[in-house]
Amino acid sequence: LTAILGYSELLTGTDENDPLKLKRYSLTIHDNVLRLIEIVDDLLLLSKIETGEFLQKTTFSIQDLFNELEELYKQKLVQKKIQWLTSLENSSMTLYADKFRIRQMLINLVDNAIKFSHEEGSIHLRAKKEKKGILLTIQDNGIGIPFIDQERIFERFYQVDKARSSHSEGTGLGLSIVKHIVEQHQGNVSVESHLGKGSIFSIYLPQSIEET
Repeated sequence: LTAILGYSELLTGTDENDPLKLKRYSLTIHDNVLRLIEIVDDLLLLSKIETGEFLQKTTFSIQDLFNELEELYKQKLVQKKIQWLTSLENSSMTLYADKFRIRQMLINLVDNAIKFSHEEGSIHLRAKKEKKGILLTIQDNGIGIPFIDQERIFERFYQVDKARSSHSEGTGLGLSIVKHIVEQHQGNVSVESHLGKGSIFSIYLPQSIEET
């Protein structure tokens, strides 16, 4: 808001015969408005999850969900020449959960994986049955997360060191949303990461015999 106010004041005081400044200030205001909208949207989503909004559970194909994500990020994957890989213990595996919420959770994780991956890197999504549930993992070979930050990355607005955050100006709410969605499904999420080698996010979602 401070940036929007500041640049709008500059804009109103700029000579109309200076189109370069007018365009630069306008674009800066536009970018900050988009960022503010993103923050508000994430806060609203987080608020809905935290208030225990009713889950609309259905049984759906994990492979189909992985394919949807690949299609959604197809352009970004091509731009960074990132290899997209999926592995399922069984191609017909299904998940009983709120598909919209699980999709949002995976979008946040895949989005991060792409942002923090080097060109010609890889992202690998896996799904397998484990104990009485389903284990989903998202692995990248990007810049990794410092060990000191790994316990706190699921806190809202927590920002990792400047070297990592400089890759993207996120809202700081994406991983907090991931955690709350997983916990809403009575599951758990963890991360294993090494600097310069990448990260693996693991999500365990309990399932009854009937649900799998």
